[in-house]
Amino acid sequence: MDAESPQGQKLLHQHRPAMFPLVLLDGAFLSAGRLPRRKLDRALAARKAS
Repeated sequence: MDAESPQGQKLLHQHRPAMFPLVLLDGAFLSAGRLPRRKLDRALAARKAS
């Protein structure tokens, strides 16, 4: 979502990422900055398994 949107501003205030993009998975912080593809793949696989 757009960081300038009201919901984006709320998430930025809540998580205060050091850099963009801020990546949340099911509302939980996953990463900020460079997207860690392996970490994301593992998190998605774990989510699918549960």
